[in-house]
Amino acid sequence: MASFGDHRDHVGTVREFIILMTKRMKQCADTNRLRCSEQLDAGKMSAQDFALVLALAEHGTMPVKDIAARLPGISLSTLTRVLDKLEEHGFITRTLDAGDRRSFLISATDKSLEAATNYFRQVDGVAESMLGVLTDSERQTLAELLGKVRHRLKEE
Repeated sequence: MASFGDHRDHVGTVREFIILMTKRMKQCADTNRLRCSEQLDAGKMSAQDFALVLALAEHGTMPVKDIAARLPGISLSTLTRVLDKLEEHGFITRTLDAGDRRSFLISATDKSLEAATNYFRQVDGVAESMLGVLTDSERQTLAELLGKVRHRLKEE
């Protein structure tokens, strides 16, 4: 049976892993925000801007209210400004929602899908780098364990 000290050691190891992964994912996101920002004439793409681009790439066309629900902490007025900027620079398109003529549907453009693809390509590179130190059996075990953890996190 594992002792309390062992549990703390495991938690510490997981904490260190989470911190390292957070740094690596931030590096990926920052690199892609910079690439996108180079395409914006009037300033840099913020983390919120890039999160919106990724949400559209992952979930497809969405009404504004669904985007707001996926981006906690962003007010509707701020979201409107973000959408205006992204539309102006060709990252999104807006169309009137035929089902609710008071609402707009927001879609990713090829430009934003390319940005998301680049980001996910970088994330895949990080994952491949991590897996390179493991045997096939260890990779399988890790995938199963991470699947369990991911399922638990989704439940929370």
